[in-house]
Amino acid sequence: MYYTEESQKSCDVVRKIHKTNLKFKKACKAIVLLNNSLESLQVRYNRARGSDRRSFRYNIRLRLCTVEGARNMFYEYASQQADEMEELQDKLMTSEDEFYSSEGSVNSDSDDSQC
Repeated sequence: MYYTEESQKSCDVVRKIHKTNLKFKKACKAIVLLNNSLESLQVRYNRARGSDRRSFRYNIRLRLCTVEGARNMFYEYASQQADEMEELQDKLMTSEDEFYSSEGSVNSDSDDSQC
């Protein structure tokens, strides 16, 4: 088994992909929770509007705006993480392609278990 600088770079990229994937999943979970919160706030707002309670409507509208803003920020963050993960995967594929094409006729039993 050969351990080269290129395989170290590949392991680093795999680690970054894993970290980015975890961040993406956490952001998605937060978005789901915020969507549920938005739905419940919308129900409360509709009830307050139906019973003509303006003071409650105002407070709930403020909460709706705040939660929606937070959800939008998490959406942007998740989108950035997805883009970064895609770039890292492309980088990993190109570096592996270059490694195997430059390897030529050398037969190596490399595996990613080192990562």
